[in-house]
Amino acid sequence: MSAVIAWYVLRRLGVGWAWLSAAVFALHPVNVEAVAWVSQCKSLLATVFGFGSLLCFCRYDAHSKRSWYAASLLLCAASYMSKSSMLMMPIVLAGYLLWQRGSLRRRDLFDLAPFFLLTVAFGLGGWWFMQNRGIKRNSHARGG
Repeated sequence: MSAVIAWYVLRRLGVGWAWLSAAVFALHPVNVEAVAWVSQCKSLLATVFGFGSLLCFCRYDAHSKRSWYAASLLLCAASYMSKSSMLMMPIVLAGYLLWQRGSLRRRDLFDLAPFFLLTVAFGLGGWWFMQNRGIKRNSHARGG
């Protein structure tokens, strides 16, 4: 699913040989490992949601329909819930806008702001969780 969405986004962006890029992505050993090991299910989910968010954002940019924007934001949040490595999504979206326009407009910054706020919220939430609910050092185990 991730490779199909990657192909579609690359084709929409006018990238030559988009199908080859998607095929290499699908067959890359890192992605094959994610499919083979159940512990990497989070990577697959995060990738599908992240690519879906990018695709919806591309459609929002092309058609200015707020429903595409909302879908992109929701899929972005779903990718964050799947794996924290997706916290770079606003940078990816800004890169897409730069690719399309050559610069960022004021409206683009307003469109990206909720993605950055979502990133900060999930980043701080993850940090808090690791500090308060994550695996803590046991002082009794070290004799202290």
